[in-house]
Amino acid sequence: MEFQGTTLATKEACVHALRQPELSSNPGGAMAGSANLLFMDNESHIRLRAVVRDVIGQLEPLPHQVTTDIRAIVQKLHGRNDIDLVADFGRPVAAIVAAAVLAVEQELTAELLDQISGTAANLGVWIGDSAPAGSAMHKVVRFFLKATAIHDGGLDRLRRARKAGEITEDELLVTPVMLVHAAYENSTNFLAAAALQLSQSPSLAEQFVSGSRQAGAVREMVNQICPTRHVMRRATKPLDVAGTHIQEGECVAISIGPPNALAFGTGSHSCPGIKVALTEAEFALREIAPLLAASWRTVSVEEKNHFVFHGLSHALIRRDSSSGD
Repeated sequence: MEFQGTTLATKEACVHALRQPELSSNPGGAMAGSANLLFMDNESHIRLRAVVRDVIGQLEPLPHQVTTDIRAIVQKLHGRNDIDLVADFGRPVAAIVAAAVLAVEQELTAELLDQISGTAANLGVWIGDSAPAGSAMHKVVRFFLKATAIHDGGLDRLRRARKAGEITEDELLVTPVMLVHAAYENSTNFLAAAALQLSQSPSLAEQFVSGSRQAGAVREMVNQICPTRHVMRRATKPLDVAGTHIQEGECVAISIGPPNALAFGTGSHSCPGIKVALTEAEFALREIAPLLAASWRTVSVEEKNHFVFHGLSHALIRRDSSSGD
């Protein structure tokens, strides 16, 4: 099933649309009362976003255990002649950060991580097809409903917010899924693609090793790769956006990927985790850069097929026989 609606492509139109209150983030219909932060507007969005920011803030700066675990993941890759930058780097690093966001005693198993990835299909509601995500969503909800929260971790903070009346029961069920998906899926997609770029450009990898362009390079790479290619909106009344007429009820896809350089969005729905995302990426890529600065060749790359998200299913690289570690 394909998206039926208007796609805005120019940066002018996209920035205007992201700041336009008449373009609702809620798909309407069965989702009109959704407890998902992504589908909220106005006061309810502001209220829940404040709680989410508190949860994300616990990772600013990245805890020592997170950086230690990321470093250990990269260390295991040294001496390897073949590396799948998705399975061996992107996913495990993202899983470490996702686990830290919610902070529960139970392990985020490989099976659960697959279910977390599967919840992305919930965005299919914008094209009238969200059924594939139903099972995945329910399994992830059940996991966090039963999980033992670590004191003052993300899930513990959400549960305390519910007791204080700051969020609803439905929001307590849905918000962990939204948070863990953002922390895991988006980071996996970016880290694997960024590492692939480093493996294909030793000079760029060397810049990470030396620190000469690190912070600016990461932000630039995020905008180039942009794991989320579109954000979706629905017109609550007829309006014109930078010369494009949109009818009431019409769905709109806003292009935030290249060349618009809007990876973290803008306006009220801009990414609340931008600082953590950039810090995580800067640290993880700096750790793997010395390894990728050697001579590698790309063996095979497979992209995911999703109308909103951009990522890789696998990215296998192989060390040239003449290169050293």
